[in-house]
Amino acid sequence: MNIKLVEALCGFEKLITTLDNRTLIVQSFIGDIIKPRDVKCIMGEGMPLLRDPYSKGKLIVQFNVEFQKRETSHPTRCSRSRACSRLVNQLRRSQRWKK
Repeated sequence: MNIKLVEALCGFEKLITTLDNRTLIVQSFIGDIIKPRDVKCIMGEGMPLLRDPYSKGKLIVQFNVEFQKRETSHPTRCSRSRACSRLVNQLRRSQRWKK
């Protein structure tokens, strides 16, 4: 699943359509930071089990965090909370953030 950097830091809600045409909501909350290639498992929403076709396994969702390709003149802000914009500003000030 592709998510933007702001979504990885601030949280998100995305819809997934399963193979049997059901729609699931995958969500992350503020404070749950998603890193590139992180995996989230949704129990009971995967493929049917071999010996018990009425039970289902885990649905595994791997995240691809999309980083911004060009610089903007204003800092990235998340409209969901002040805590998120503080977190983004801390990332910008840290040595790990390279422009």
